[in-house]
Amino acid sequence: MSEIRLYVTTTETRANDVLDVMTFGFGEEDYAIATTEVDEKKDIWETSIYLTFEEEDELRERLAEMLAPDFSDLSIEREIIPEIDWIAKSLEGLTPVRAGRFLVHGSHDRDKVQLNDVAIEIDAGHHRGLSRKAAHVAQRQAESMESGVDVNGCRKRFAARATQGRPRDDIIERR
Repeated sequence: MSEIRLYVTTTETRANDVLDVMTFGFGEEDYAIATTEVDEKKDIWETSIYLTFEEEDELRERLAEMLAPDFSDLSIEREIIPEIDWIAKSLEGLTPVRAGRFLVHGSHDRDKVQLNDVAIEIDAGHHRGLSRKAAHVAQRQAESMESGVDVNGCRKRFAARATQGRPRDDIIERR
């Protein structure tokens, strides 16, 4: 389903006022409505509503009616939202972290694990966005370890820290 956004460009104060009008006008309908700062120094903001192509004509008309009383000077612009696999895109920035023989990585980088690595797999989807914090904790722990350390004990400590005190053996795997 392709999406677009309809938006107006104005100042911060007026963008917030437009947001109030749109929030009231679209009420409990299932649309994302937001403001975005475009240029802080020039005080340029946008207020947007996100919708599908099929809804554009009806919503453009409704939006124009809502804005007419107080914001008739603002023109309603349109942007086509490109279809992007955001999960794949976000994983591009999660590169493996090496600390000696320890390798902290996500499941998408399993192919980076070498024969004698102690692989610590932390997947972003399993931690409600905590993977970067967990990876940082794991990296610091791995860097401070010396050889001969009880890997099983460390594994549980990594898991406990990565899940904020709730050990979970399913999130970290030794290879």
